[in-house]
Amino acid sequence: MRHTFGPMGDAPKTKNALGSVLDREAVAGVVGAHVTMGIVIPSAWAADGATVTVAPKKRLVCARCDGGGCDGCGRSGAVVLSDDDAARAFTVVLPAGMGEVAAVRVPRPFGENSPIGLAVCVVRVGDVATGCALVSPGEAPRGARPALVWAAPLVAIVLAIVAALVASGR
Repeated sequence: MRHTFGPMGDAPKTKNALGSVLDREAVAGVVGAHVTMGIVIPSAWAADGATVTVAPKKRLVCARCDGGGCDGCGRSGAVVLSDDDAARAFTVVLPAGMGEVAAVRVPRPFGENSPIGLAVCVVRVGDVATGCALVSPGEAPRGARPALVWAAPLVAIVLAIVAALVASGR
């Protein structure tokens, strides 16, 4: 799933969220309703970048008309999603070093057969995660040592070879 990322500011969310597309090819020609939603992430997730599962509410505001009603939402101002929480969830990769507020655009977040063509996820930095859950943390900060998951099996193999050589008398 491809997403684009752009700065938000303090301007009205609909105009700024849709107007700050950095990678126009990612959203060009996306057919279907456009929705907007908000999540809050802790500052550590914003600094390091993270992969999060977004858990939107059942009723989402239309991003094209900001709830006023347009052709994209059938003049209702909103789009109603499935009752199934798992069917409404999607994964987003947040870039490391994002600011206090950002917009992540996810084309076809609920799959090709969904009436939702684009989800604009407004991400704000706060104290506690709201509307999302951490899937995996971002890259380790510079200078941090990566986890050595392969070290234990490698040590076991080396010890087995040494034990075999010692047992054979070499």
